[in-house]
Amino acid sequence: MTTDKKTLADAKPGGRVRLGDQRSDLVPGIVRCAKCSFQLHRTNLYLQSGTVGAGDSKTEPCPNGCGPLWPVTWETWAREGWAEAERLHLENAALAARQPVASNQVVEDIEQLPFDTSAQPSANYGALAVDGARQPVGEPITVEAVATVRRNGDGDRYIDWLTEGGIADLEVGDVLIVSDRGITDEDGSGEVYAAPPGGTE
Repeated sequence: MTTDKKTLADAKPGGRVRLGDQRSDLVPGIVRCAKCSFQLHRTNLYLQSGTVGAGDSKTEPCPNGCGPLWPVTWETWAREGWAEAERLHLENAALAARQPVASNQVVEDIEQLPFDTSAQPSANYGALAVDGARQPVGEPITVEAVATVRRNGDGDRYIDWLTEGGIADLEVGDVLIVSDRGITDEDGSGEVYAAPPGGTE
């Protein structure tokens, strides 16, 4: 027995050890099913040297039972990578396209209002936006609350309708918002300012 042959145990970090005669046109350690596109990445961990290397590209049955796992060529790997890069580029371009901007400043201001999940009144969003657009800065606008969110004894939330007909009083297309502004009357109506009175808070 001779000890002059190099083995994986003799490999130094950063060095190369020939792992057998593998085809150079195959991506090492990657096999894929041609029918279901299941892909397996094989990695070998060399315990004595503490290094990791690509596994072999031997065929084996697909775990889904539809055929064998075949080695992937570098050409296929590169073409798929290019197609994925193009898809991501187009997706990013679509996301970066200019989005429509709301023209009504009151709508934008309403969307920025803080709120919590405790019992707060809701209002007709469309009416509030229209009324707010007509009001001078600092002038109150009247908001009619149609529902209050409450919690029962179990902690579950429910809606307490404040309108006489309940949900029947609402029209299709009405949007309800939660407002943290004070509601002064028992029937749910109160004043919300388009801007703080006196110009500043």
